[in-house]
Amino acid sequence: MADSIEPANSAPLKKTALNATHRALKAKMVDFGGWDMPVEYPGAGGGVIAEHMQCAPAWASLTLATWARFSFAAPALSLLSSTSP
Repeated sequence: MADSIEPANSAPLKKTALNATHRALKAKMVDFGGWDMPVEYPGAGGGVIAEHMQCAPAWASLTLATWARFSFAAPALSLLSSTSP
């Protein structure tokens, strides 16, 4: 992996404050809209499938929260807050 990646237009990629951390963790870095961004991490717990399996439960909560409307009475609110991640 090269330390200095440049897109086809030869403008240097912008780097986030966490760029060095991503590189130290051996992340696969790509040009994403002019930014040097991580897309995948190697090793145990890394890789596309492992990352998907880690995030899938959170996606379900996000999908539910963005697609539905609910009304709860006060007793249900305490139950809901005690079971939420």
